[in-house]
Amino acid sequence: APQLLGAIVTAQNIVGTVLAVAPPHAYYGRGGFAYGWVRADVNNPQAPVAEDGGTLEPTDIAVVGDYLLLSNDYDSIQGGIFVHDRDDLAVLSHHTTRAGALAAWQEVMVVARTTPELSILSLADMPTLTPLGEVSVGGLVTSVAADAAVAVATVQAGATTELVIVSLADASNPQVMATLDLGVATAETVHVHDAHAYITARTDGVLVVDLRDLSNPAITVTADDVPDAFDSALVGETLLVGNVDQPTFDLAIYAVSCR
Repeated sequence: APQLLGAIVTAQNIVGTVLAVAPPHAYYGRGGFAYGWVRADVNNPQAPVAEDGGTLEPTDIAVVGDYLLLSNDYDSIQGGIFVHDRDDLAVLSHHTTRAGALAAWQEVMVVARTTPELSILSLADMPTLTPLGEVSVGGLVTSVAADAAVAVATVQAGATTELVIVSLADASNPQVMATLDLGVATAETVHVHDAHAYITARTDGVLVVDLRDLSNPAITVTADDVPDAFDSALVGETLLVGNVDQPTFDLAIYAVSCR
């Protein structure tokens, strides 16, 4: 069961969001169109060092080996997936289809589209991204995770928020395996650890879904002691959950155990 380990509040006017953590760096957007993104060296957490990454405002960021992938769903010029070298941050390729949330598993990338679909791309020839297949999930994908030949997506389908489980066993022909109504107004992020999905759901806190039976997922825990759970990052067995207080914009980071 999830357990709240602790929290820290920084009295700063912060609107950016941490989108990916790959020690010794964290990568985040500044929180507005054309404000750009940042790579921060967090090797010394007490004195992180930030540097500008570029002018693109990322929708999501994924780290794949020596590459950094940034998605953007704004327009046809900045939209798509940009593949950067993790070392010097140079742009190596641009996949122009508008894209939202990203999740990588082995040599496969799962991409949320601006339409009600997930696209599956091959990472085998990086920095080139090769389309493999796509699947309809019935609504707007807000976040996605991938593990053990399965993609897990949170989907806004009309007035309901659902968890959709997709098989990646045949990446050229992905199939929906199950759908679960989460019973919340919105879901912001999803991570998978040890056959469980951890979902941040704003004022509904953190939801935990048991995925041991993929054909019959079930909500097992709702951790509502994490207020306004927004963005998150999974580091080992700890889920770092961030929320930005309104109207002060103070940033609070909560550590939730996934054991």
